[in-house]
Amino acid sequence: MSRDPAASKLSGRECKLLSALILADCTAGIETTLVLTALAKLAVTFGDPAGVSWLLTGYLLMAAASAALAPGLGDALGRKRVLLIVLMLCLVGSVVSAVSTNLSWVIAGRVLQGCSGALLPLCIGLAREQLEPEHVDFGIGVLAGVASLSAALGFLLAGWLVDNAPWQYLFVTGGGVAIIAATVGRFAIAPSVARLRVGNLDLLGGLLFAPAIALILLSVSKVHDWNWMSPTPWAVPALALAMLLIWVRREMAHPRPLIDVRLLQRRGVLAANMCVFVAGLGALQPQLMLALLQQPQSSGIGLGLSATGAAAVMATGQLLGAGASVLCGQMARRIGGVGLLLLAAVLLLAGWAGIFVGRSTIILAVLGYIVVSLGIGALMTGVAIVVVSEVPASRTSESSGLTSISRAVGTALGAQIVFAIFAAHSTADHRVAVAGYEWAFVPVLSFCAINLIIGLTIAKLGKKCVVPALA
Repeated sequence: MSRDPAASKLSGRECKLLSALILADCTAGIETTLVLTALAKLAVTFGDPAGVSWLLTGYLLMAAASAALAPGLGDALGRKRVLLIVLMLCLVGSVVSAVSTNLSWVIAGRVLQGCSGALLPLCIGLAREQLEPEHVDFGIGVLAGVASLSAALGFLLAGWLVDNAPWQYLFVTGGGVAIIAATVGRFAIAPSVARLRVGNLDLLGGLLFAPAIALILLSVSKVHDWNWMSPTPWAVPALALAMLLIWVRREMAHPRPLIDVRLLQRRGVLAANMCVFVAGLGALQPQLMLALLQQPQSSGIGLGLSATGAAAVMATGQLLGAGASVLCGQMARRIGGVGLLLLAAVLLLAGWAGIFVGRSTIILAVLGYIVVSLGIGALMTGVAIVVVSEVPASRTSESSGLTSISRAVGTALGAQIVFAIFAAHSTADHRVAVAGYEWAFVPVLSFCAINLIIGLTIAKLGKKCVVPALA
């Protein structure tokens, strides 16, 4: 009987490579959730809840920009070299935030940490480039799972640090992880092949979209502060839209765009990006769950947990999501990437509906979040497999970067929507009133429902829409 190639073991070289990629992937996950758990405390520390929200949205915006720039630079300079540069930028950002006492500088360091948004697409590109073909599906599943696993670790570390140490140690921890990942990657990852000259890259076009997204986020965050009878509230989003249109037109016309939006003409790539963007708007909003977990029960809503307790709940869900991602990497050979996207949409809607129903009952709320985490694992694995299946190996990092942009922009915009609702229903002690939580669930559940509709549409189109799994 012939041996199944998919069942062959990883070689020693592949094990070293995957270990280094896992550490790099951990940096992004930990950098994200370390601050998420501390948002409530930092809002009280700095007395500026709206400003503190930019510790998340500023990070996500830079994550989108770095996801646009780094994969193209990886093709020009070699993915290993760019991966190491990104890790060192994360270290510098952590140092800036850790030593700063002014919120603006803490945000500036946090924005620099957002360069970690490029790590997952770079890791996927390196996996596609250096793993044997029969191991690529497995490698992608592992990396998607590590994203959830490292996020769980970040929650646990942050919960303990928020309750027992100064907030600066959050950034010290993130910087430590980045330097370890860079050291291991330096020796464990083989040199990458440079395919392009830097002079041929569309660096300006790759950055044009970032100011436009920033203006959109600013518009959402200021929705309750601006005088809507003045021209400013109308001029800012109009300018943002114009800038986005200019960016798209430039990228469509450029012979070597840094982020080739023409990839969206491939139905599979478009479907995957639609799913992850809409999921970012609704389902990928853990700060809503974290705030609910830490809200005092005496307020009329919430579960009254400490930061450590809330982090334990979030970590449990993330761990299950990590396991789901690895399992989904194997399931994809049977149900395909399309099946994973539909499964994810069902789980995300059911999970957030469960959280809403059990918003004052710990068991129901936790069970709901576990279902959400399983859905996130299925979503990220399905999206990665669909995209990789649709593009040539030479475009893997670029297409994965486009997906990371969609996720980061969707999540940043969704976060500002949630924070804007919170700000409109905040109390004198910077906590959220009952109505704030109830209204915050409206966009989250609505976008989850839209994501399910997209998943059903993709499933109906079937093979005409996407290649179901990597051949």
